[in-house]
Amino acid sequence: MTFRSLKKIILISVLSIIGIIAATAVATWYTWRQVRTNPVESISAPTVDPATVSLGGKVTVTSVYRVPWGRKVITAEAQPVQGLLQVGEPVIKVGRIHWGWCEWLVRFQFKTYRTGILGGGKIIVDFDQEHRKDEAMSHSIPSCQVNEISVTTPELKIADAVAPPPLTARERWLLYAIIGLAVVIVVLVIVMLKRRKRAPIIPPWTLALQDIAVLHHDLRGGKLNLESGLLRLTDIVRVYLEKRFRLHTTRQTTAEFMDELSHGGGPLPAQQRPFLSEFMTSADLVKFAKMPPDEGMLNSAIEKAEILVNETKPVDEPGGRK
Repeated sequence: MTFRSLKKIILISVLSIIGIIAATAVATWYTWRQVRTNPVESISAPTVDPATVSLGGKVTVTSVYRVPWGRKVITAEAQPVQGLLQVGEPVIKVGRIHWGWCEWLVRFQFKTYRTGILGGGKIIVDFDQEHRKDEAMSHSIPSCQVNEISVTTPELKIADAVAPPPLTARERWLLYAIIGLAVVIVVLVIVMLKRRKRAPIIPPWTLALQDIAVLHHDLRGGKLNLESGLLRLTDIVRVYLEKRFRLHTTRQTTAEFMDELSHGGGPLPAQQRPFLSEFMTSADLVKFAKMPPDEGMLNSAIEKAEILVNETKPVDEPGGRK
């Protein structure tokens, strides 16, 4: 065989293959143009598998359709009777391909939660249709027998709880967002609690000295008159003694309090008792007898009140009485 003969054979073969492909393409296109408007047909009635199941078991309903080229299944919806609950989304897929049409399979899965013969309901399948409204086909869901679970079975299996419908993508993202927000809030609360410092407890002697300093400042600035200043100093001393020695000075008269100090051997140092008795008596005269206070007496009382607080501090406090 010469080279020219071989070249001729190869050329004829290539041209033949191209011709076959072109003829097939033309025939396919022509057939597609002819059949794309043909109606959809149901190859067989929907089937259920298995036909008999125990309570809580699952059954699968399958329907097969003859769909022309150029058309397809758009959606599938089930409307089951009571006792059947759809599980997941329907399965839609192409089966065998024939000349001019394809097999389309639609499968639904249901879980049973009632016994007896469960039949009725329907499945609705939508197909697209060029130049016309979408075409839909409806079929009844075939019946299935649901039996009770035998209580004599050694290993009794209880039917699963009826599962709620699956979450949509939007619902899943919303759930994730809520969980993430809750985690962030919990972390922030934990961090804030760890960083939160307990308010320091200010001892009564420190509070008393601070209040006396403020009182002295207000008197010098003219914010208080002598009478109000003496009454405030009385309150400062009484509150301090009550908190420092757990006394009941604010619930006693001056005479009752001094009598308790005299007969009870109270915790107040003996050198402070004369000042305290004179100071409280003067305050009572100003408060009840409306006797005008003396500026020098008030200044002296403030100084002695500071000495009283400093001398009655705990021993381990700076400036406390040793």
